[in-house]
Amino acid sequence: MKKKFFVSASIIIFAALLLSICCFPSEQKSYRDVVKNISNIVDLSYTAKQKRDQLNKEIWFNKGKNRLQAYITGKTSEIIYKQSKDGKEILEHLVNVECYIQEKQYFSKPDNAPWQEVRFIVADNATFSYSSNTLIANKVKVKLYSQPGHKLDKSLDDTNLLMQADFDTLEVKL
Repeated sequence: MKKKFFVSASIIIFAALLLSICCFPSEQKSYRDVVKNISNIVDLSYTAKQKRDQLNKEIWFNKGKNRLQAYITGKTSEIIYKQSKDGKEILEHLVNVECYIQEKQYFSKPDNAPWQEVRFIVADNATFSYSSNTLIANKVKVKLYSQPGHKLDKSLDDTNLLMQADFDTLEVKL
C-alpha cells in the first residue's frame, strides 16, 4: 500500500513540475531567454569544404512557365558550406568552366516548331551560389545560339549563332 502511494505521489509531483515548466507563460519566457543567451554565447559558425575533379552538374530551374536546364562542367571545383549566426550559404568555386544555359523556349512561326535560345559560356573560373542560383564567371567568352528543339543540346551549330562577346566578369541568375 505504501509502495502504491509513493509511486502515485511521485507521478503527481512529476506531473505538477512538468506542467509548471511547460505550461506557465512566465516559465516559457524564462526558458526562451536562457536558450537565447546560450546561443549568443556559443559560436555556431561552421565551415566545411569538399574538393572535386571533373565536375558535371545539371541544374533545372523555372523561368516563367518554362522548366529550363543548365549544364555546367569544370576541371576542378571546391564546395564551401558556411554556417553562422546570420544564416547558411553554399558556394561552389569552379576552374576551367563550360556552361550551357537554356535562356528561353518558344515555337517558331509559321510552322510552330519548337526552338530554344542557348547561352554557351567558357570561363577561366566561376562561383555558383546555391542560395541565389547565381553564377559569377571571370574572363568569359559568351555565345548565344538559337537552336531547334526544347531539349538542351550541347552540340551547337555556329550557323545558328546570334551573338558572341567577351567579358571580364559575367553574372547569370538562373
